[in-house]
Amino acid sequence: MSPEIFPPRITELRTLIEENYVDDLKGTLDRCEAVEQYAYEVDSDELRAYCQFYKGLTCYLHAQLDRGYDLLVRCIEPLCQTEQWELAGRAYNALGNVASFQGEHSLAVDYFFVGLRFCKEHHLTTQTYRIINNIADMYISLGEYELAVEQLKICAEGIASNPKANAIIFGNLAYCYIHLGQLDEAEQHMNQVISCHQDDMFDRCSILFLQASFYHSKGDLARCNEIIETLRATDLSSVIYDFLTEIEYHAHLLLTIARYDALEELLAVMDRELQSLFARETLCKLRLEYYQKIGEQQKYLQQAAEFYEISKQRDLQRRQLAVHNIITRSSLENEMDMRAETERDNSILRERSEKDALTGIKNRFKLNEVAEAAFHRGYMNGTNLGVELLDIDYYKEYNDNYGHQAGDECLVAIARVLQSLEEHEGIHVGRYGGDEFMIIYEDYSKEEILAFAAQIREQLTALQVEHKHSRAAPYVTVSQGIFLKVPEGANRLWDFTYCADLSLYYVKGKSRNSMFLSTSAKEIKEFAGDDYRLIH
Repeated sequence: MSPEIFPPRITELRTLIEENYVDDLKGTLDRCEAVEQYAYEVDSDELRAYCQFYKGLTCYLHAQLDRGYDLLVRCIEPLCQTEQWELAGRAYNALGNVASFQGEHSLAVDYFFVGLRFCKEHHLTTQTYRIINNIADMYISLGEYELAVEQLKICAEGIASNPKANAIIFGNLAYCYIHLGQLDEAEQHMNQVISCHQDDMFDRCSILFLQASFYHSKGDLARCNEIIETLRATDLSSVIYDFLTEIEYHAHLLLTIARYDALEELLAVMDRELQSLFARETLCKLRLEYYQKIGEQQKYLQQAAEFYEISKQRDLQRRQLAVHNIITRSSLENEMDMRAETERDNSILRERSEKDALTGIKNRFKLNEVAEAAFHRGYMNGTNLGVELLDIDYYKEYNDNYGHQAGDECLVAIARVLQSLEEHEGIHVGRYGGDEFMIIYEDYSKEEILAFAAQIREQLTALQVEHKHSRAAPYVTVSQGIFLKVPEGANRLWDFTYCADLSLYYVKGKSRNSMFLSTSAKEIKEFAGDDYRLIH
């Protein structure tokens, strides 16, 4: 979608949307509404799909998961219809994240792998690696750390030039190696995270959670407690959704080392900030473990009752997500069917636009394209380019006496003979017009081209297509004019075609059912004799 086609006001709004959707929920949604209103005024499907995507993404990032999920599900098909491939790839990734965040791992995997296929199909390199990283996150959440490492190494190779992405990947690798007990590897990647550090809350929290886990695994409880105190002094409210998995790990760490003071503070922050059912369910599980460990039976029972109520709501949510998934998959299949049908139609149209309708070989338009490319290769590589023009001897007489249907059948028969030459690399044939055909020879010697030309004559003779009205032979024959040369700076393809046409012209003037190959204008002049002077 090109911004230049929209008024400056809309372009400015889109810029603000793309710059602020992470931090400004209300402002982004208001701007999307303004752009969407304009989209309806001018009937722009592109802008409508664009707004739907950014509204969905913004809601997801600001914990309005149900609304974000619904908008993202419904934006994929219109994004694909308007060929906004990158946004569609991001939508698949976001939907996988929403499902993963809500604990729906099978649904998340579905979105991630469909999105991965989509991104690879449309060469969306950055989105491809983001999805692979999220698949690694899934493995981490399921305790499959070795599988996660495999995926993360692919990401590290693919986006090595992006410091922010590297920090996330190195952090995940460090967590994996901590859980695998490979602390030297973990420390190496933790230091890489620190080297990618940027001065923002996200990076600081990422490093602190990682360091706490590392020093605990290393047995350095003094350093671990220092990190815990730093985290206690940090306001986590703005990043708690981003670090829910890390916070859950950190809470278990605090339980393990009996830092109940820090744990209660962390649970209080979670209670205040987390609203989604999955997050509340996670909080309940942590509290149940905590109350069980400290022997608070009454609080444990109260928490168990709350957990039961949340579980019922989660079951309902799972059913709703399943319905959404069915709708999404149905839309995806429809969209894929439509794209496949479009591709088939495009293939048919492309074939029709490139092939001669009668003979099935290349038409003049496609021949010119192929010849230009061959000319360029010959010029760049300093190799021979041969252009042959041939036509049927006394074809008018053949048509007049045998009829146009027989004339068409004759053209088809000759086309089949010529087409067999394309089995050889660098030879291209096509119908140039009427009863005239062209052959392009790339990087063949004079002797080789003459051999191919003679082969054509032999095969046509073998066909013995009757032509009683020809003055060349009692069967159909052709005349052939060929020009061969290495393309030079001053040459154009037209020069080669023109010289091949001149060669054919003089062949027909002297003796039909024959051929002439020239390598220069001088050779053509000598071959033509006085006839050359008559037209030059």
